[in-house]
Amino acid sequence: HGLMMVVAWLLLAPLGTLLARYGMPGSQSNWYVWHRGSQVTAVLLTVAGIVIGLVKTEDEFATHFFSSHASWGVAVGAMALVQPLNAFIRPAKDASSRSAWKALHSCLGYATLVCGVITCYLGSDEIGKLYRLKNGTDDKTGRNLRIGCLVLGGIWLVGLIVCEFTIGSRHAKANSGKVAKGPE
Repeated sequence: HGLMMVVAWLLLAPLGTLLARYGMPGSQSNWYVWHRGSQVTAVLLTVAGIVIGLVKTEDEFATHFFSSHASWGVAVGAMALVQPLNAFIRPAKDASSRSAWKALHSCLGYATLVCGVITCYLGSDEIGKLYRLKNGTDDKTGRNLRIGCLVLGGIWLVGLIVCEFTIGSRHAKANSGKVAKGPE
């Protein structure tokens, strides 16, 4: 469960988000294929991870699903499933509703990504609690996983900032001073 969610929300979803915002180096035409592929894979891993989480916590269902991690996880799962549905109803590029759709899709995508990262962090805390419960001692697994979540999240944040100030500003210059929107 945890490994699937880490790959989905700390690797694939941020990668797909960066591709949608900045495109691919040297080729603006392939960004959509890679964005869609990484996001669909993240959603599939999320669904599989939720199923595994449900099966593995069946004995503790009543208590486990009242944790912050579980509450955030349900929200992330729901938002992750809405995004592909939203993509299916995408208006044509010349439709008047396209800019509103793009804003909704982007905002929901960023919100889902942020919630996914938070959920991974909360999940690492749950793993630490589980080790303490089963072993009677803290083997620092939860702490190390929390640090890992923060490091990966920090790498993506720094990557986003660097891209915004390098690639984003190139898009702005190429568009004669227009605000950089990334690939359409």
